Amino acid sequence: MKKIFALRLVVFFISAFASLQKSQGQAVSMTPPPYKAVSVPLENNMGTLHIMSLTNGLTIFVKEDTNSAVIRTEFVCKAGMSSQSASNAGFFKLYANLFPQTSIALGTNVFKSVKVTPSCNADSATYTADCTPGDLEDVIKAFSQCAMQPLFSDEEIQYEYDKLKKEVDDYATSTTGFINSAIDGRVFSQEPWKQDSGIYPALFSKYSPQEVRTVLMDIAKRYYTPDNSAIFITGNISAQSVYNLALKYFSLWSSYYEGDRKRSPASQGLSPSSGKDAKKKFVLTDPSFSKDLTQIVIQYTSLPMTHADIAAAAFNSAGSAFKKGELASPVVSIRSKDYLNAASAQRSSSSRLILQALLEKPYLFASAADKKANKEVPSPADQCELFAAIAKNSASFSEEEFITAQNSILAKYLKLTGDSVECMKLLADWWALDSSMGSEGFYERFLNLMRDIKYAERKQIADEIKKEEPYTFVLLNSEVYQKSKAAFDQKGYTHITTQNASWYSDELEIQKALQMEQKQLRKAERQMSAGIEVSPLNTAEYFFYKNAPLIQTSKLANGIPLTVKTTADSRTALLSIAISGGECASPEKERLLRTVMVNSFARNIQTLLSQQKQKNAFVGIPEILAWTQQRVSYITIECLSCDLPAVFKAASDAVIFGEMDAVTADSLVHEQKAQWASTIIGLGNQLNFNALKYLYRGTPYERLYDTETEVLKETSLSSITNAYTHLLNATLYSLVVVGDVKFNEIEKYAESSFGILKSIGERTKANFPKAEFKNKTRKVQLRHLYATDKTPEMAPNGVPILVPTKDFFDPVLYYFQCPEEKKQRVLFNALLIELSARTQEFLKAQKSDIKCSYTLATPSVQVGMLKADAVLHTNSFYGAYKKAFNALKNDLSAESGMEGCVRAIKAKWISDELSKTQTNSGTAELIQQGLLEGNATEYLSNYVELEKATDKMFLEILERYLPEDPIFKVFSVDSKK
Repeated sequence: MKKIFALRLVVFFISAFASLQKSQGQAVSMTPPPYKAVSVPLENNMGTLHIMSLTNGLTIFVKEDTNSAVIRTEFVCKAGMSSQSASNAGFFKLYANLFPQTSIALGTNVFKSVKVTPSCNADSATYTADCTPGDLEDVIKAFSQCAMQPLFSDEEIQYEYDKLKKEVDDYATSTTGFINSAIDGRVFSQEPWKQDSGIYPALFSKYSPQEVRTVLMDIAKRYYTPDNSAIFITGNISAQSVYNLALKYFSLWSSYYEGDRKRSPASQGLSPSSGKDAKKKFVLTDPSFSKDLTQIVIQYTSLPMTHADIAAAAFNSAGSAFKKGELASPVVSIRSKDYLNAASAQRSSSSRLILQALLEKPYLFASAADKKANKEVPSPADQCELFAAIAKNSASFSEEEFITAQNSILAKYLKLTGDSVECMKLLADWWALDSSMGSEGFYERFLNLMRDIKYAERKQIADEIKKEEPYTFVLLNSEVYQKSKAAFDQKGYTHITTQNASWYSDELEIQKALQMEQKQLRKAERQMSAGIEVSPLNTAEYFFYKNAPLIQTSKLANGIPLTVKTTADSRTALLSIAISGGECASPEKERLLRTVMVNSFARNIQTLLSQQKQKNAFVGIPEILAWTQQRVSYITIECLSCDLPAVFKAASDAVIFGEMDAVTADSLVHEQKAQWASTIIGLGNQLNFNALKYLYRGTPYERLYDTETEVLKETSLSSITNAYTHLLNATLYSLVVVGDVKFNEIEKYAESSFGILKSIGERTKANFPKAEFKNKTRKVQLRHLYATDKTPEMAPNGVPILVPTKDFFDPVLYYFQCPEEKKQRVLFNALLIELSARTQEFLKAQKSDIKCSYTLATPSVQVGMLKADAVLHTNSFYGAYKKAFNALKNDLSAESGMEGCVRAIKAKWISDELSKTQTNSGTAELIQQGLLEGNATEYLSNYVELEKATDKMFLEILERYLPEDPIFKVFSVDSKK
């Protein structure tokens, strides 16, 4: 299946903090002057953004992107958690979950084939859908129906209400809920119910479906109005076309609310709870917390957003004075920099700088001399006070720290604005956060944000941090706290337990909420509008001819193939390195050795780029991924376009001049063994590997799926060195670059780096073995492992009693043989996606919790699979699949098949496969997949072939390759029929 050896090594240069994005700049010298930042351009890097408005106040934002085959549509309403009151907290999220139901009730079924993702955020409710150009009109029509005339049946309300009630109850009684409620309830003590942790379970759970509808209709009347909503669209569509569709379906939306839409105080420019009398120090205790660790969380709440971001980046830098100071203190006692973090968070125009760490017993990591000289062990309260003091003193950032932090944030924002989808997501968040200046003013303010970062003053930020008394939260085991209670009391800490963590533990606050509830309950009117026929807007041919000329290929002097796909305005670039051979190239007694080697290359690249980053040799923060499949391995490095020369050099140097000592080799081998062990523990993987080993019996793939034989058994430094020597061969490599680049420049970068590799022998084409199917059912004995989330302290004294069971909820897998013809494979995969969706619908109708998923056929593994998780009775899944097959067969046989069913099949495949074209990494993956069979534009051709497919063509593939009774079924011997 796809990436069956997806044993990925994910490398992030610098720990990214909570809220920041990505970047762009110009090519730079590899030896910049000391302490001087690489110049980051501040001009509008977002390309052309169209901002339009209807007469009713609805705003439409459009960013045209002809590189993407999929259109991202996001409907946003300023109806997030910051709009909640104490009495209706939770109902905004419930409304968001119910929102898509209206279009289905009105007969617009596009949300059955196009997935819409609702989300209730801090400042907005967002509804996101990826669709084809042909489905865009249906999507906009559906969004207009949902916004203008909400229709929720009693059954739908009860279902979503019950589900959310359980979620709220589970969260309220969880450790995470306790911690978040305690922190949010103090930092945002003025209105804590405006946080995700602020829903009062007893109040939220007391309504009937009819009363729930009354609350929901009030939310619709107050918040879901055109002047409080916006549409964000990006993709292969013109701004004028989008405006015409918005005008067609949203122009009749004329509801307005003249009353107060009360949002959090922060949205009015106020910081979280403040004042001289506000308590700022708290100690949270619980018996479940570890006795060996003390967690501290410090939050500064008065810094402007850009200052919080810069400070977080400076604090979080690996070589920052903050990390050096905290790690050097034997009293603070932090194990390593991995246990110490800084972040920034924004919400409703308020910002927080958050510092947190895990502290262990004082002097645990100190030298013997220090331990001897300090016989008196400080209390946890002393530790935390010292941690806070070191943090505050570290705010006097050096010029180098400050400039590096500024550049890293600018790089994140600029890189993000170069990605159309991420750019529009960011704009949508910003629009909801504060649009008091109007749509144009909001956009101008967003662009000025980067100037605010660039010209921020170091001393001003340091002064802001030093003057503020931050919130301090200490998480401590109850027993440990009792021993240190006097010390915490002396230093002014307030004690918090599960009994007083939440705002609703205060009876006075509850009474206020109940009074507000009576005012909120009132009826709301609904409006209806007639449906309108729709038609497709675009074609696959247009997408092909728009993108195919942007894909150029050549060969380096040593024969390495180079493919470049230009995506203008992305501001970023991705280098994808393919190394042929894959896991099949590992020696028989050293399985996964190729994975180890590729991961070591990625680690070497990380090290070299990290060294260059410390010298300010480039702007951004590259992201590295490495994984190995059956016949090929990949390393991808995503960076700013201006940083590509440094990335090429680091990547080639890591391959050609990289070194590995015995310690590193041993570490990589142990990591891979551990990862393999965790992979084969999964019940689905046990079944899948057993099935594929059988299907590929007698081929080079067979040993790849052997879970019984130990991996890397005879691997040594000598064998790793030998494997490394074999990889110094240009015939193994091919390069793909996708991004905002120029072809001739990429050729120069590639020639001066990978071009120095020598070719040994001839370049060979990958040979993909064919799976041998037999019509049978295969039963596999699974190894069931059981785990607990209890701490060692909570373990029983005696031996626990295991209760025998005969009920096992194990996976079930169905395998299908893929057509050999490439054109037919596209139709096969599209039908597999459709069958999975229909099977899931029938399972849902049976009120089953079984989740159905699929794995598509690829050039390297030409097998399709349907998977059901947690199945008690195999017949329940089999029955749902048969119903799905017969329903699909009937629809394809019907005269209306081409207009309805076929269109839905195509839309699902486009959304699944071509959604990858929205990013450089996804586009590179599609190109690399096509290159396995020698065609870089294969994904474009597949799109064209799919659009040409008729109902008869789909029906033929369905009956021949995806039969009613799957040809190869695999399940556990413990599963019941």
